[in-house]
Amino acid sequence: MKRAVLILSDRLLTDFLKGFSSGDEYSLKIIKNQLPSDSKIIRAGHDAQGNICLVLESEEFEDILEGCKYPELEPPIIQRKVLDSVNG
Repeated sequence: MKRAVLILSDRLLTDFLKGFSSGDEYSLKIIKNQLPSDSKIIRAGHDAQGNICLVLESEEFEDILEGCKYPELEPPIIQRKVLDSVNG
């Protein structure tokens, strides 16, 4: 199995979703720790601290023996840029 776990702060998702309701147009760019293009979510849940835990699968991950702990990925660093509005 070529799997790894990605733990994301619950604040990351909340801040991301709040951005949609702000009325601003913005772009997002992952500037570090991007997931491989063939990544797929196998399982999702949360830990005791409320962090979001995703088990991902990709051919680029290490091969893990069944029953062993999955390696933890570094969370992506996301840059959010508010776009200038164009007055028409």
